[in-house]
Amino acid sequence: PDEHLIGRYPELMEWIRRQHENGASIYSACSGAVMLAETGLLNECDATSHWGYQNLFRKHYPKVRFRPEPNLAFADPAGQIVTAGGTTSWHDLAIHIISRHCSPGEALRIAKVYLLKWHGEGQLPYETLVRNNPHADSVVNDCEQWLQEHFREQSAVQRVVRQSKIPERTLKRRFKIATGSSLIDYLQNVRVEQAKRQLESAEIPVDEISFDVGYEDPSFFRRVFKRKTGLTPSQYRRMFKPVLEAAVSQ
Repeated sequence: PDEHLIGRYPELMEWIRRQHENGASIYSACSGAVMLAETGLLNECDATSHWGYQNLFRKHYPKVRFRPEPNLAFADPAGQIVTAGGTTSWHDLAIHIISRHCSPGEALRIAKVYLLKWHGEGQLPYETLVRNNPHADSVVNDCEQWLQEHFREQSAVQRVVRQSKIPERTLKRRFKIATGSSLIDYLQNVRVEQAKRQLESAEIPVDEISFDVGYEDPSFFRRVFKRKTGLTPSQYRRMFKPVLEAAVSQ
């Protein structure tokens, strides 16, 4: 997703701002947060949307405190503006709205009737950590490609710096500007994505996966994986492996 709304639909943006001034509760799901960002109502506030909108918010709406991890984000303590994450996070938003304006009991009843799911795990388990982020820095592009091919190497960051043939500080600065990630963060993302693929498709022991993706210390790998996905490797496997198995069996 890369389409902003800067300068578009000015009458609608003004109407939304007036509703907010008049005390209306405002809710958005998925890409609806982009429209709220354009109104300015999310400036200096927490907000979420589909995790794929991180770069758009970073580039076009830097005043918004975009958080890709929660299923719901509250822009203010009173909950006058609430944004929901990607696609089926509207389930969470619907449960919240019914609970707030009716009762928790009614929200539970509706959730059961319509099979609504509360995504207590948030969005991190679903996020693709390594994404195509178009930019014009050819040196950084080459480094990204190199890391994706040599992520298993223990000294991958040091080697990619040498491969770039530019000063380390310069490369780190340019890499951060182009990708939004530091070199080490990008390397960890590549390794965790590879680990996720193995957890989804095979019963390989977690320690073996750790070694295979470039971590000599399985405990450190588990900590990195939990920080990146919100789940332990075993929890991630239990969550997603049945999905692939069900798809294959059809």
